[in-house]
Amino acid sequence: MPRRWRRQNRASRWGWPASTVAAVVLAIGALAFLDVFQSVEARLSDRLFLSRAPRSDIVIVAIDDASLQAVGRWPWPRRVHAELIGILKPVEPAVVAFDVAFFESSSAADDEALAKAIASVPTVLTVEAQDFTARQRPWQGSGLLQPILVLRQAARALGHAHTPAQGDGVVRVFPDELVTPEGEFPPFALAAIASRGGRRDFKSDRINFVGPPGTIKTVSYADVLAGHIPAEQFRDAFVFVGATAPSLHDTVLTPSSRGNGLAGVELHAQIAEQVLRGLPLRVAPKQATVGVVVALGLLIAFTFPRGRRLRHAALVALVFGLAYNGLVLLAFSRGLILNIFWPNVTIMAVVVAMVGVEYLAASRERRFIRETFSRYVSPEVVAHLLEHPEHLRLGGEVRTLTILFSDIRSFTSISERLAAGELTQLLNRYLTAMSAVILQEGGVLDKYIGDAIMAFWGAPIPMADHAARAVRAALGMQKALEGLNAELAREGKPKIAIGIGINTGEVVVGNMGSQQRFDYTVIGDAVNLASRLEGLNKIYGTMMLVSAETERELPLEVFRREVDRVAVKGKSGAVTVFELMSGEEFEKNKRALAVFAEALEHYRAQRWDEAEAALANVLALRLGDGPSEVFLKRIKVFRHNAPLPGWDGSWQAETK
Repeated sequence: MPRRWRRQNRASRWGWPASTVAAVVLAIGALAFLDVFQSVEARLSDRLFLSRAPRSDIVIVAIDDASLQAVGRWPWPRRVHAELIGILKPVEPAVVAFDVAFFESSSAADDEALAKAIASVPTVLTVEAQDFTARQRPWQGSGLLQPILVLRQAARALGHAHTPAQGDGVVRVFPDELVTPEGEFPPFALAAIASRGGRRDFKSDRINFVGPPGTIKTVSYADVLAGHIPAEQFRDAFVFVGATAPSLHDTVLTPSSRGNGLAGVELHAQIAEQVLRGLPLRVAPKQATVGVVVALGLLIAFTFPRGRRLRHAALVALVFGLAYNGLVLLAFSRGLILNIFWPNVTIMAVVVAMVGVEYLAASRERRFIRETFSRYVSPEVVAHLLEHPEHLRLGGEVRTLTILFSDIRSFTSISERLAAGELTQLLNRYLTAMSAVILQEGGVLDKYIGDAIMAFWGAPIPMADHAARAVRAALGMQKALEGLNAELAREGKPKIAIGIGINTGEVVVGNMGSQQRFDYTVIGDAVNLASRLEGLNKIYGTMMLVSAETERELPLEVFRREVDRVAVKGKSGAVTVFELMSGEEFEKNKRALAVFAEALEHYRAQRWDEAEAALANVLALRLGDGPSEVFLKRIKVFRHNAPLPGWDGSWQAETK
């Protein structure tokens, strides 16, 4: 097979998928790097959060509707907050963190009372920057709003309460340090924890939410004031005080809030829970996402089942989808958020692209098979190849096949008796009739060589009975020729006689030819021998000769007789040759054929008298038996020139 075709075959197998996958992966990788569809990715990541049991040492004292009804409209007098601290002080809470703005003075007595209370327990208050940006880390702010001097001097620490939402209005980002002209302030929850010696340097990309609203233990402010809540609940606890009443409008949306607002004070409490548990949540960098996209694209491309059906592609998508999303869940449980959107898009896009490539390749393959093999084989064989293209290995392979050659006898004399148009018409009728028989037996019409036909069986579809099929085709061709000759006789045109040679053996089969044109054909010694056998018919006066290799594969019901052992040109050893005949002819000449077998034994034993007598008997029983006449002539030669010592009974053919 031409080297160029092999290169094209490899290119078609790997070039299209590789270039297609590369284009898909590059496009998706670029989009992932540019953070396109970031909001979609964020919403997908939100679904990773599952509720977990919160710590018991974090308690929210909620300024709820019941408290507003009991204490009065907001804002409350600051002595109320001083009273709350006074209730908590005996049980020594770890810290009391007020998510309440004390940015303006109230009555001097109230401010003094609250300052005194704040100084009695570890207390954290909030600050707020009026001009604030989270575009860079640490966060930047100006126009600082902070508690009045007397309160901030009494407080253990100050922390900022900024928790900016992303573009879709959902709070996800873990708060960073706030840098202002007045100083640097930690996030409110970190300030509360640091006031008791905890970590202030805790870093996380995302808030690791505990659960939906109400997950953190919450008690009503009014119930604490009324003494309905056992004070022991606050011992060594991180107490967060803030608004939960809807009328105070201090709620945010979070991944776990399920569409309901989460009170700002509980948001800070959940951040504190994350820090106390040591559960940072990192987001995989864009470069890692691009790497995952590339890796998935390559893995799918290399493991994608070639030439399989759509359900196999769906299975590939399912397996890779389950594997990657399982990895996402595992990574999330270890504190890492992997990108969900783009890798899953990659899986689907690459699978769809590969299906498309496979479909196009299959369409090209089917078109190639249809265009190429419809010239050689029957429609049934073409249909089989289209259904089972794996039977077609176009790269060239060694197979054991059966090859048939046929040729018209005395074609030159026929052509001299007919005009060019008549000769063409006659040849077309003959080739059509013969080809129909070959195709009917599942053969491949390799080529027409003038009036000669070359065909073979056993490829591209494997056939266990390729020898029997070839022999049936030969017998069928002779039968079809009888019908054609009857038509030609009625038309006054010359009769056609053909010789057929058949051999079975190993050949190379595949597409062969030049860079401009190649055909599906066979080459090898077995092909040459089939051609030689066809030519030997002229010597022996027979119509169909087959080799011993073919004869061994034939069923018993195929009638044949051994004719000779011949050393043909191109073969080092002698070949045993058999003549095929129809069942009718065999029965008609059974006695003559038996006597011929006896004559053959005498001939090979150099018993010339017995051989001559037997051959004469054959000719008496079967007038004009070609092989008998050939052997009689040879015996005359051997009587004058005896065979060399060790002669095996074979004859050296002088012609091809």
